[in-house]
Amino acid sequence: MDDYKNSVAAQLRAEISAAHMSVSEFVRRSGIPRPTLDRYLSGERDMPLGVLYKASEILGVEPPTILKRAHDRAEYSAKRSNDN
Repeated sequence: MDDYKNSVAAQLRAEISAAHMSVSEFVRRSGIPRPTLDRYLSGERDMPLGVLYKASEILGVEPPTILKRAHDRAEYSAKRSNDN
């Protein structure tokens, strides 16, 4: 589960970057306190579904797309780990 949580966190960081948005700008738009967002983005804390939906709205990416990309990221990471 931690691998998946970390993959979702990494994917959200990537989506913020792809939107040419700083984390500070994302915090401003989302209303999520910076320390809380940092815990989500580091994978330290589980991201509630409501936060994922809010993020997807701000970023213009559907939640299933973010989750699919996170899943693909997790599979790629697992494959690379197994190859070593």
